[in-house]
Amino acid sequence: MNERIKQLANKANEDIGYKIPMIQAKQLHKLMQKFAVLIVKECANVADGGWAAPGIQIKQHFGVEE
Repeated sequence: MNERIKQLANKANEDIGYKIPMIQAKQLHKLMQKFAVLIVKECANVADGGWAAPGIQIKQHFGVEE
């Protein structure tokens, strides 16, 4: 996992305000690491689809509204 993904995971944690025990944090970290890789691969697949505006297509693909 690169530094930017770690920063985004930390930001999400801060936004939600979770306080979890260390053992669960380690398990959650492993889960989130795998989840991030899957999201990046999915985004790459959408972008590789040849869309003129891949950012819009990725947001629509995941149901993210601005």
